[in-house]
Amino acid sequence: MLPGKVDWDWIGGEIAPLYSENGRPGIETRFMIGLLL
Repeated sequence: MLPGKVDWDWIGGEIAPLYSENGRPGIETRFMIGLLL
């Protein structure tokens, strides 16, 4: 299955600087990648 093959912690660390501390909370990374696949 996909969850066991993807390094979610690394992806989260790479994407985290792109999110703002203000405003609406971001959408979960796993959800967005799942949509792309």
